[in-house]
Amino acid sequence: MPLEGEVRALECARDILTAGGGLFYEFRTDKDQLMKQGDVVGENECVTDYYRRLISFGEFCDRLADLGFAINMRVAKRGLAKLGDDDPTVGRIVTRKSG
Repeated sequence: MPLEGEVRALECARDILTAGGGLFYEFRTDKDQLMKQGDVVGENECVTDYYRRLISFGEFCDRLADLGFAINMRVAKRGLAKLGDDDPTVGRIVTRKSG
């Protein structure tokens, strides 16, 4: 999903959730090996077998905080979503809407 779509989705989640409502995220980060593969189509965006945007973990956490989400758990590393020979650098975040 492009950055603009991500921001719209997060804003919608903020507007829909009641205080204490939770969201859970898992995504490939911009530290993943796919950053060096495929055709580059934008900042942190490439096309391998399909379109991908690899997300800056710190920037994503900042966007969540700016939108009023408390981050209850966050981790970014390899080993979280290994499948066969693929061991991506994945970010996982658990949030709650503040308020």
